[in-house]
Amino acid sequence: MGSGTTGISCIKTERRFIGIEKDKGYFDLAKSRISKAKKENVETLFSDLTLSS
Repeated sequence: MGSGTTGISCIKTERRFIGIEKDKGYFDLAKSRISKAKKENVETLFSDLTLSS
């Protein structure tokens, strides 16, 4: 899983992924980066919508 770059790319392109990492340091780094990307993706997911009544 390394630093999570593939997981982040999958989130941005709305793909699913499975990450496997044996080194705890890289796992923690990837987990943090992927969590941040998920939050950012939710914020931009609907940015092009226009609300009207």
